[in-house]
Amino acid sequence: MKPISKWMHTYPEHVAIPAFKDKSSGDRISLMTELKSSDSAGFWCADFAIEPGAAYRIEAEAHVPDSSDVYNYAGVVVTWKKTSAFETQVQREYLDPDIQGKNRVVFSSVLVSPENANFAEIRLYAKWRKLKVEWKAVEIKKVPVPAPRPVKVVTTKVVPPYSPSTIGENINQADKLLKRIENEVKKPDLILFPENMLDRCVGGPLEKRAETIPGPFTKFLSGWAKKLNCHMATTIHENDKGRFYNTAFIIDRKGRVAGKYRKIHLTLSEMEAGILPGNEFTVFDLDFGKVGFTTCWDNWFCESARMLRLKGAEMILFPLAGDGDFNHLEHMWPTRAMDNGLPIISSVWQGEPKRPVPSRIIDGDGRVLAGTIENLGYAAAVIDLNRKYRAYWLSVGPSFGEGRSLYVRERRPDLYE
Repeated sequence: MKPISKWMHTYPEHVAIPAFKDKSSGDRISLMTELKSSDSAGFWCADFAIEPGAAYRIEAEAHVPDSSDVYNYAGVVVTWKKTSAFETQVQREYLDPDIQGKNRVVFSSVLVSPENANFAEIRLYAKWRKLKVEWKAVEIKKVPVPAPRPVKVVTTKVVPPYSPSTIGENINQADKLLKRIENEVKKPDLILFPENMLDRCVGGPLEKRAETIPGPFTKFLSGWAKKLNCHMATTIHENDKGRFYNTAFIIDRKGRVAGKYRKIHLTLSEMEAGILPGNEFTVFDLDFGKVGFTTCWDNWFCESARMLRLKGAEMILFPLAGDGDFNHLEHMWPTRAMDNGLPIISSVWQGEPKRPVPSRIIDGDGRVLAGTIENLGYAAAVIDLNRKYRAYWLSVGPSFGEGRSLYVRERRPDLYE
């Protein structure tokens, strides 16, 4: 698709004036922006005629001095408009960068035009650094509208029947609940259990309670995963050759361990018990999408969820022991979802009779879709991983933007250390 207008260059008021050069020839685009100082910014722009409610793959190739931190100085913004006038904007969004070499980045996304839009303006910008950026290609192709990606998620609350408990009794509780889910929930895709459900309220030394992965407990969950054709996720105290971790893991539909994550932010009591921290945020590519864990105390550190988002997670699993402050579950848990535009699934065991803490399924806009407070219960909801959570204004002025994209594209990681 060709633009209906020529590529034009401009720059904001009150900044150092960039240098622009158009070296395009025929259909081959070559648009240069040179910023003479870090006080400068500028962009090329052109309009394309589009169909309302249609999907387009939009790509733009950039040649840059150093692609490793391209987020800080270059990008592509699509502005959907009712008419060719910029003031009629209705929605704005960034293209995702794909680094393809030291000096080459391809910005690309499949976007659906709003029902009230007839034009798309493409802006190729450079900002806030002394450098040159050359834009080599811009393509817009109509593609099928992406289908919804519904995922049926089940979260659980499993409280030991008494305290102290035994590993056998805790497994019996899980087995009872899974039998209920088998009878009452049709075709779940993922079931999440609370943090360290296996040895919750079980006394004795850690080395007597911890298990290997794979081990007896993963074997138990593997049987249910195959029976329900469903993923299973939880955490256990892992014994890895005499080293102990609080380890989350996922069992896939065929009963295999799909991967594990070792809790990074340990509590003081965990450290004092001899548990060791993990050292990597992990994202698991499952058959329905990409998920990551924040295990209990991890979620109190906003960087945990953000790191998962940066690594491509589409859903966050949040198994935890409990939370004594209802302000956290009412405000902090939804905030983590809104911070990143990602659904968060919490699963808690805490069974205080006066203030039972619920397990919850929260969408990417921070809304609670389902929850349970039974001591042995579950909640289920369907989440569409292709849904966009848009809000008016945000960063984009008098139009709609999507936080999941904006929060990542407009970060300043160069200043965060």
